[in-house]
Amino acid sequence: MAAIQPISEKIRSFRSKNNLSQQDFAFLCGISTSYLSQIENAAANPSLILLERISSVLGTTVGDLATPERRSERLTTDSHSCSVM
Repeated sequence: MAAIQPISEKIRSFRSKNNLSQQDFAFLCGISTSYLSQIENAAANPSLILLERISSVLGTTVGDLATPERRSERLTTDSHSCSVM
């Protein structure tokens, strides 16, 4: 079964790819580090305005953050394995 990557994971992934610490990224977005941590752990939902700010800092769009991205999962049964998309 394929899983859909939530916005929280996409924000964390984009932040990591941009080599930004949570502290630096939170500062650039104008939010606290603790609030960013809550967002990245799916414990808080950012407003659309904040998502626009986050995407701007990351050099991407809200659409890129919000578009579901399927992750491939590997299934193994006895001696057979296959990728599920």
